[in-house]
Amino acid sequence: MFPLFHSVRLVDTGDQTAHCQSVLAVTEDNLAVSADAAITYHVVDPEAALYKVASYSEALTTLLESALQTGLGQATAAEVCGAHSTLDASRLTHVASGAGGWGIAVTSARIGKIDVRA
Repeated sequence: MFPLFHSVRLVDTGDQTAHCQSVLAVTEDNLAVSADAAITYHVVDPEAALYKVASYSEALTTLLESALQTGLGQATAAEVCGAHSTLDASRLTHVASGAGGWGIAVTSARIGKIDVRA
């Protein structure tokens, strides 16, 4: 008879932050832009966070980069330069819906510096 081995993995359920820096995108009107973004999240289901995705922090960063690039690509240059709050809200919705299946609750999203490339 073999004894069962169990390992204990601790999961931080406090607020955490995921960042992405210098995501390049082309706006709807063909302007190249670069942007930084961050989200604040916390783990609400540790079992799902550990077993439904290999690394939830890396997966959230990838999801954030993808959501930011998509959001910038669907906006015009005027929208990108003038409507941070609208872009923040739409990206939060996208990232939160993607992360929910992993036992993660996204509480805020913020787009930082946006640079227009010539």
